[in-house]
Amino acid sequence: MKAKLTIYGKGQHANVVKSIFDTSITINMVNDSDFVLDDSDYWHIGIGNNFDRKKIAEKLSYDLDFPVIKAESATISCDYDSLGEGTVFMAGSTLQINSKIGKHCIINTNASIDHDCVIGDYVHIAPGSILCGNVTVGDCTIIGAGSVIIPGIKIGKNCIIGAGSVVVKNIPDNTKAFGNPCIYKEAL
Repeated sequence: MKAKLTIYGKGQHANVVKSIFDTSITINMVNDSDFVLDDSDYWHIGIGNNFDRKKIAEKLSYDLDFPVIKAESATISCDYDSLGEGTVFMAGSTLQINSKIGKHCIINTNASIDHDCVIGDYVHIAPGSILCGNVTVGDCTIIGAGSVIIPGIKIGKNCIIGAGSVVVKNIPDNTKAFGNPCIYKEAL
């Protein structure tokens, strides 16, 4: 009998997650209007927005199995610190040694997380982003596509780092910042 995965979400991100799997698993996609707690073996929250993903995870506080999902071409060091439940590693993404990833994160296409990084819960590392060694990213933060974070930087929680930014200084909580070099633009 095939394993069954239910993906909460029917949008673009959910479809990309669905594309990771082959026909060896049965996939059911649901949203608020057709959600029922069924007999699925595994669950995933296929919602791109960090805050919405967090709300759904809190709503689904049942004893559900949210495995880490990894695209075949993603590379995860066998010497990572920890991987949080429900996190997805998209095609070409890389995770190096001694890094810790929180729960329900999106490590998107070709994103690179180097050694000793700490990524909070509900974080989205967008396509092509590079986190050099010893970077910390707080909960519910998005690192925009193609951004580069230099070694040792700390980015707070609930931040938006604009696409293509080069982060060379720490970023406080609840901040929108972008540019090269990345500067704070406004509080969220």
